[in-house]
Amino acid sequence: MPEPLAPYSEYSKLEYVQAENATKYAVYVHYPSNENNKKAGWERASHTMDADLAMEQAQMLFESGRFEKVEVKKFSDEGKTQKRKSTTYKIFAQAKDNLGNHIKTALLVFGVSAAALIYFLF
Repeated sequence: MPEPLAPYSEYSKLEYVQAENATKYAVYVHYPSNENNKKAGWERASHTMDADLAMEQAQMLFESGRFEKVEVKKFSDEGKTQKRKSTTYKIFAQAKDNLGNHIKTALLVFGVSAAALIYFLF
């Protein structure tokens, strides 16, 4: 994991201000839902100033299979107001399996059609 920013004494004033105002990326993980899990849903796993490193970390965390979702957020300053703005940079999540729902719907339609056919034939 990347190291946090060094104390002010290790930077010149300009370097410290530039580091504080730089674009940063944070990787958040979402734990699977279960009653025994007392942890908060989302937790920050890491933060860095390198987008590629954040993406690599997020990919590794997601591929570990321990988390339902992994999200990379980008934090940057907004123009003259210098307000901190966060945007979602990338979300890693498993695609929902809707095949089961499609099969159930097809069976229901087939069953209703068969019942209607039998009703009208006899």
